[in-house]
Amino acid sequence: MAIQVRQATRKGPLRDAKVIYRVPPDSAGVYAPQADFHDRFNRADDTDIGSMETGEAWAAVAGTFGIYTNTAGLNDTAAVTSPIYVETNQADVEITYVISDTSATSYGSIFRSHGNDTAYVYFYDFPPGPTTFLEFYSDTGQHVVASGAGGLTKGQTVKIVAKGSLINVYVDGALNLSGTIATNATQTKHGPIQFGAENDARFDDFTVREI
Repeated sequence: MAIQVRQATRKGPLRDAKVIYRVPPDSAGVYAPQADFHDRFNRADDTDIGSMETGEAWAAVAGTFGIYTNTAGLNDTAAVTSPIYVETNQADVEITYVISDTSATSYGSIFRSHGNDTAYVYFYDFPPGPTTFLEFYSDTGQHVVASGAGGLTKGQTVKIVAKGSLINVYVDGALNLSGTIATNATQTKHGPIQFGAENDARFDDFTVREI
């Protein structure tokens, strides 16, 4: 069977995000859509991060992110947990991004967030570890689900695969950690995060795909 890829544009809440129709189709001949949200941050330096290249606006929870030499980074140095997120309307996702620079305080990504700081899942590096963690946070408590050996380094690519309650995290293609978190499994906001009184971490090529 020949492999075909059809492209179309989805209107409405996804703000004209590109939709790629993957093969093979189901038994009824329907191609399953795969929404692609992507930001390479290739725009002028600005203290306002703006919107993704696919049109969706980034939203800040605490602190603000900006553009720094075609990467995303935190503006502030207040000792707060500072995530940003984009609404994707997708909970089962593959998230990928590049660590363009590291930080002396923890940094990584949140996913399946409520869109505020009350509850989210997050993967982060905990310098000087070197250890990575998968954790669930809420305003009533938090717990570590899994930890991985080795911290993140400049230039590495992180891939998070969240499908149902299972979450696998890969660094440069190798499995870093795996865990099960059923809480927040239907939440659809995802993005980078920086912790503490540092703003050195930089992120690039942030992509969210439906799986």
